[in-house]
Amino acid sequence: MGRARTVAARASRLVARRLTPERTRRATFFERHTVGRLTWAQLTRLNQALELVGRLTTVLLIAFAVSTVVGVDWRGAAEEVVNSGRPVQGALAVAVVFVLLTFVALRSVIGFGRWRIQRELWRRDVAALQRGEAAPQAGVRAPGADGSG
Repeated sequence: MGRARTVAARASRLVARRLTPERTRRATFFERHTVGRLTWAQLTRLNQALELVGRLTTVLLIAFAVSTVVGVDWRGAAEEVVNSGRPVQGALAVAVVFVLLTFVALRSVIGFGRWRIQRELWRRDVAALQRGEAAPQAGVRAPGADGSG
């Protein structure tokens, strides 16, 4: 029983040390070399642009689904693209799978980008609040973005 408690206590300490607020707030190498170099205004504009692109991709997927239900012949388009107009087994499936995979890939990339941007905005906001300042304004860089810490 004593060994199990020791192992549990050690595991608990390791998890607590890994999940400290300072470690959670610290920028990763990737963030320091990408979003950490942008100003607050650039980050907010990029976040808005990615939001718009995400909505556009969703609208395009919905338009594709509606057009398929309404009766647009995507089989012919898929055959034309894939096999120069000759019949293809499962051409409609190829068209649908291609559109869905493209949508998932785009939404994943957009989501990843927005997550990193919003994390950087949050990190800067927390750093400013800890210093007793107002929220960062346009032109303010992340603390330590210049490599100083």
